[in-house]
Amino acid sequence: MKAFLGLIIFMGILRFPSLTDYWQTFGQYLKNNLSPIFPKTKFKQISRFLHVSNITTELPRRAPGYDKLQKIRPLIEHCTLKFKRNFNLSKCITVDEAMIFKGRWSIKQYMKDKPHKWGVKLFVLADAETGYVWNFFIYTGKSTAENDGPSVGICTRAVLDLVKECHHKGHVLYTDNYYTSPDLFMTLYSYDIYAKELRESTVSDTLKKRKRGTIQRLEERLGTFTSMRRRPTGVPGTVQRREGACTMDVQCPPYLPDYIKKHGGVDRGDQILSL
Repeated sequence: MKAFLGLIIFMGILRFPSLTDYWQTFGQYLKNNLSPIFPKTKFKQISRFLHVSNITTELPRRAPGYDKLQKIRPLIEHCTLKFKRNFNLSKCITVDEAMIFKGRWSIKQYMKDKPHKWGVKLFVLADAETGYVWNFFIYTGKSTAENDGPSVGICTRAVLDLVKECHHKGHVLYTDNYYTSPDLFMTLYSYDIYAKELRESTVSDTLKKRKRGTIQRLEERLGTFTSMRRRPTGVPGTVQRREGACTMDVQCPPYLPDYIKKHGGVDRGDQILSL
């Protein structure tokens, strides 16, 4: 079984067009041929019959308490447990969505802002410095937010579930406006988690009337809210703005590069996975 799992990891690193290519004996496939390590027929048979759940206790579809992920739930719980045990989070953490798996599945979602528009949606808590995925759960639909806990939106419930084991450790959480609400920030503050948020839209109507590039910042003891007239495309030290016939240098706010760097923790983890 260890050899089988080793092949799964190997196939995730070295990708060929077809599964059978790993057992080819010609051309570029020859030096990576897996026949001496694991026969192809045996690999396919194990893949076909391998189960990680107890099929005798699985609930039928539409039964009360039915879990769409029940066949892989033990594996998910095992992975998240190992992720947490083998890494200590830094002070700065971030929460965001990630997309995986392009196959056919009823829980597949569409996200227009992601490089891969269709896939299975994950809510991920990652280390802001390294991009290490420390905790995650798979979104299976509206029922995800209805299981246990108070009646709150899926975004608030996602954040609270992900940081459940980070209470009273002095973490700083970086989010975007998709997850931001006063109630969430108040709850996080009660757990000694300081939140920072950047939104492209406005905090007040007055900001809409200001010039492009205007930034409004509100810092409370609960967290930091930063609102921009338009999202920046980069993080330069200064940018040039034209005022009539003249150009002027506008200094980049000192807290903006830090936010953009730290909030990209989940995206950094996605980049590592795609290598």
